[in-house]
Amino acid sequence: MSYDVNSLRQDLAETIRALRSGDASMTVEKAKAISELGQTIINSAKVEVDMLRAVGTRVMNPTGFVPLASKGDTLDHQDGERRQQLEGPKPRPHIREPMGASPRGSLR
Repeated sequence: MSYDVNSLRQDLAETIRALRSGDASMTVEKAKAISELGQTIINSAKVEVDMLRAVGTRVMNPTGFVPLASKGDTLDHQDGERRQQLEGPKPRPHIREPMGASPRGSLR
């Protein structure tokens, strides 16, 4: 069985349920330790995603902890789409008017 982000979510949810139910085997100290370990795993996953964005899957093999949208997806495509949405459309180049008319603002 491989451990992925969904497994981590399940473990953390079980810890919360055990604390809420008053389960004697789940002490506050044990819950804190589980939470700290979960945070360490999350930070590691963030580094993995940042590295995949930077170098892609051709250079780095993903661990599988963070599922990619499709095989070979480096998140570059998703990142490029987000950047394009933020920047907006690119300006179109000026095209001269038909029939030899000069562009507006030119000297005659």
